[in-house]
Amino acid sequence: MLTGFGFAVKIATDDCMKQCGTPGFVAPEVLLEGRYGRKVDIFSAGIVLYALISGKLPFTGKTAVERIDRNIECVIEFPEEKWGSIS
Repeated sequence: MLTGFGFAVKIATDDCMKQCGTPGFVAPEVLLEGRYGRKVDIFSAGIVLYALISGKLPFTGKTAVERIDRNIECVIEFPEEKWGSIS
């Protein structure tokens, strides 16, 4: 499965607060339990694209807490050996 739409709803504002989604794919503001808007979906699409191109997720760790912490920090690396030939 590429994606799930279990939490999908149509929203009219950029004033969401519900914490939902899969850690590693959600924007950091969703995990920080603050207000966020529709742009978080673009972030998630970028993570899926990163995974499709590189074959791995940008936020990894040995435990779920470690992966969530790295997701919140949001440091995404583009190693030359994998990304150097990608335009």
